[in-house]
Amino acid sequence: ACTDAPSCRSDFDYVIDPNHTITAGLNQSICLNTAMTSVTLALGGGATGATVTGLPAGVTAGVVGATLTLTGTPTASGTFNYSVTTTGNGCTVSTTNATLTIDSPSIAPTGIVGATTICLGGATTLSATGGTLGTGATYEWFVGGCNGVSVGTGLSLIVSPIVNTTYYVGASASGSGSCPATTCVNSS
Repeated sequence: ACTDAPSCRSDFDYVIDPNHTITAGLNQSICLNTAMTSVTLALGGGATGATVTGLPAGVTAGVVGATLTLTGTPTASGTFNYSVTTTGNGCTVSTTNATLTIDSPSIAPTGIVGATTICLGGATTLSATGGTLGTGATYEWFVGGCNGVSVGTGLSLIVSPIVNTTYYVGASASGSGSCPATTCVNSS
């Protein structure tokens, strides 16, 4: 039996592991087949790695030290809700979610159809032909040059000019502006 109180004790050290932390994910809009701006997320606490799900084709995730980086050139369009969950010690993990929106670019129209000669006071409908509209884009019509004075939007434009006028049409920036506007074609 132990009778000497100090010798009856033994030291026992406890190690307290920290819970995982991660900075918030970032939403980003990117034009299809265009390199994205890298997203970096800081891992902390007991986090030493991460599992990432929901990324589009062409985008990858990698951990170096305490930083997770998402980078690449997306090759699929659409809305991708991605999730990052930390890995590491056995303590509480941390998760962050965000969205990558990959916009399809427009392809410039190749021509304009419609009557090229009308009587004074008459009207004609001009329509853009060829090309395709990207995510959320529309056709924009101008006089005075491409990106000159805007006179309308849409696939077709009804015009009643009182002087000889050259009309231009191009596709607007698509998505949230991540894909640029196209060049124009004119009616002459």
